[in-house]
Amino acid sequence: MNSRQKLGWTLVLILALFCCVCGTLAFVSRFSLFGLLTGPEETGEAHLNKLARSASPIIQGLERYRAEHQRFPTDPADLTPYLPPIPATPASANHAFIRGWFYHRDQTGQGYSLAYKVDRDPNLIYVSDGSTAHWEYDPGDGTPSKVLHLKP
Repeated sequence: MNSRQKLGWTLVLILALFCCVCGTLAFVSRFSLFGLLTGPEETGEAHLNKLARSASPIIQGLERYRAEHQRFPTDPADLTPYLPPIPATPASANHAFIRGWFYHRDQTGQGYSLAYKVDRDPNLIYVSDGSTAHWEYDPGDGTPSKVLHLKP
């Protein structure tokens, strides 16, 4: 093998190593940005606040519905007149997707939760028992949910 061939193979090896390092960095940074390897602090409170804001029309519609009917809706289609126009996607009696948020009414009709999948595992959840409500971040990795003090 002459010196030109050795130089060529050395450059190929360096390029392959460079590609491996860049690929690893891209993988880690992508999943860190979207919260798979990190918690809500690293995901960004601003991002979670933006997601929480997107639930505001649904939360307001649910509260208006409850004010008129003394319970939360069983059928998400019943909520349609209380929302700006975009229909709910039917699922079953106690839950459905409404504008990307998973709605689940409790069996008493006095409480509900709205959950949004932030990424592969983590969820942002709004929980209301009819008198109090709060935001939670569920990392989806088996660790307990964390109560968040968001300002949507």
